[in-house]
Amino acid sequence: MIKVAIISGDSSTTGVPSHVATLSRGLDKKKFEVLVICPPGPLVGTLKKHHILCKEIKMRGVLDRAGDHKIRQELMNFKPDIAHFHGMRAGWLVRLAARKLKNVKKIYSEHQWVNEL
Repeated sequence: MIKVAIISGDSSTTGVPSHVATLSRGLDKKKFEVLVICPPGPLVGTLKKHHILCKEIKMRGVLDRAGDHKIRQELMNFKPDIAHFHGMRAGWLVRLAARKLKNVKKIYSEHQWVNEL
């Protein structure tokens, strides 16, 4: 079974959390074990409603050392094959948290890129 940790720095009802909920619900439960890490908020309720393993971690900003440490602990406990993180806050925190986790494939999805010409 492939273990996937999906991390979002946003737990509202907007785009990224909605995408994370859809992605985590859509993965084949026979092939993937999923853990979602996100801040407290509506996303947590949605995930629990669909019986998706979820860990709530406050993420105060891109340099939140406490958040970084807690994310690292959850990743070390879960031992994912893949860490897929969404948005800038989660992107920075997970890159810090997962930097010493070898053999974990890391995927970063940016959802709010703005190209200013």
